[in-house]
Order: sequence, then C-alpha cells, then structure tokens
Amino acid sequence: MRYLLIALVMSFNVMGKEGTDDLVGIFYFNQIFGHLHKSATVDSTSLTTLSCGFPVKVFKTDAKDSVGWELASVGEFKGYIKTENLNDKMPACFQSKYPKFFNGLTLDIAEIWFWGRLYDQYIMVKAKVQ
Repeated sequence: MRYLLIALVMSFNVMGKEGTDDLVGIFYFNQIFGHLHKSATVDSTSLTTLSCGFPVKVFKTDAKDSVGWELASVGEFKGYIKTENLNDKMPACFQSKYPKFFNGLTLDIAEIWFWGRLYDQYIMVKAKVQ
C-alpha cells in the first residue's frame, strides 16, 4: 500500500512539470484571431482558437519540419503557432483599440473559428514599392 501511494504521488509530480526545462518564454498572439495547430502546417487540425493579446507559452523544439513555427502551449493544449504570429510584448490589438465596435459584432464561436482559419492562410509581407 505504501509503495502504491509513493508511485501515485511520483506520477502526479512528473505529469505536473510539463517540460519546464525547455520553456523559452511567454509570448503574445498578435493577430485578431488564429489557431493553435496540431502540427506545423496551416491545414492541420485546430486545437484551440486564439485572439489578439492572448498569452502563449513557447517551448524549444528541434523538429526540422517546424521551421517558421513554434511549439506552444495554450491551456491544456500543446501544438504549433506560426512564429510571425507571436510578439514578446503585448501587441496593440484591434479589440482593445475599438472595443465598442468589436463588441457590437457579437461573433459566435463558429465565426471566430472561421476568421482564425482565414488569418492562418494569410501570407504577411511588407511591400517594397514606393
């Protein structure tokens, strides 16, 4: 009985650490909406939807197929987010600049999910034309 209790306590201790040694830091999502993906592609399954300013834990990864993507944790989910969608400081979000307008939209969860998928498909570049 004593050994069972020790094994149970040790298993909870191991499960609770969640790889704190490989934590890079806490970053903020910088797009109006987006997704935490199951794998490092825009077409992969969405684990959860994020909105601008949401804090995200970023972890080290050695995966060669995740270039341009960060291994991240949001709540109970662990997946991938595009590197370009993360800031080390809180971004100036549309939702906080225009709260009356944004709250007047009354978006439901399905609409937020679809807007997030649309933002995942965008390719953001700066024009060099003057």
